[in-house]
Amino acid sequence: MKGFKLPFISKIPVEIENEINKDVERDVVYSDLKQKTLDRLFNNPKSPLRKVGDYLWLNYTKGAISYDEIAKVLGMSKEVVIQRVSQLNFYNKFPLTMMPVPKMKGYIQSVLNNDTDYDNWDLKKQRTIVSMEQVRGKAKKTTRAKERTKKQQKQKVQNGTTNN
Repeated sequence: MKGFKLPFISKIPVEIENEINKDVERDVVYSDLKQKTLDRLFNNPKSPLRKVGDYLWLNYTKGAISYDEIAKVLGMSKEVVIQRVSQLNFYNKFPLTMMPVPKMKGYIQSVLNNDTDYDNWDLKKQRTIVSMEQVRGKAKKTTRAKERTKKQQKQKVQNGTTNN
């Protein structure tokens, strides 16, 4: 409907709203920069990221694939393969997402292979994110309290009301 606007009333204080907007903007900028870097790497046919991506794309229907197998075929170290797979999972333009195979250490599979495994993996990732957000929130509260005390002490010194 054209011309129909509802007023937006926020009960969030302006300072908190500005902080939320700053956090969101920082996260978006980080994500965009990382996507651009991965795009540049993936479009280089000689990069390890592209080689691992092509290998996974051609062989993901097999089921479980070992990091060691990929490393051996591509002539890379296992650590490099693990890093590249995690980068490919973050990269928006790569159509596959790989996840660990339960009870098979060192193996990965496409999230499309097993719905139950995917649901468990997704739940685990969500819990990790929630836990990290709680840690971050706790750290922010602590630093805010510390900043507030420093600010109050600074004001007391400026006002000349120290207890000496």
